[in-house]
Amino acid sequence: MLPILGVNYFVWLDSLRETFACASFSLAETLGASGMTLNGTVITLSNGEKVNIAHSCIDFTTTALVAVAATLVITLVLALKGYAPTKLGILIMLILTFIVGTAVNIVRMGVTLYLANCYYASLVQSAGWQTFHDSVAFFIYTLYIAFCAFLAYAFAKP
Repeated sequence: MLPILGVNYFVWLDSLRETFACASFSLAETLGASGMTLNGTVITLSNGEKVNIAHSCIDFTTTALVAVAATLVITLVLALKGYAPTKLGILIMLILTFIVGTAVNIVRMGVTLYLANCYYASLVQSAGWQTFHDSVAFFIYTLYIAFCAFLAYAFAKP
């Protein structure tokens, strides 16, 4: 049963790749990237470099880990302000941070494409694709978790 679930998960992710590629491509163009082309899940930057939106780009495992981190931060902030969320409240926060985290993942991909398209020589070539990619992901996800902490602090009654 487990192998069937694993295969079905990757088939499902494969069907989502094109949707995520289209959304991140549109966001990158909205941010100001020009000269890119989209062909399925492969985006060609204006300089001719190809970026493939792979399974790892849309992997929900990373999104789930970020959602858990955001939920822990929110719970910690609420606890420091004197509130103890219920188990149901924590579950709802986890689901919401996962859903918003999925949108943040699309933003991460769009920002990565925008920066790679507009600043390829200075950012991507100087650091290498993997370092560049991971640095943008770390920055976006850290900003998301910090924003969750800010919202928890701002909206918790004193």
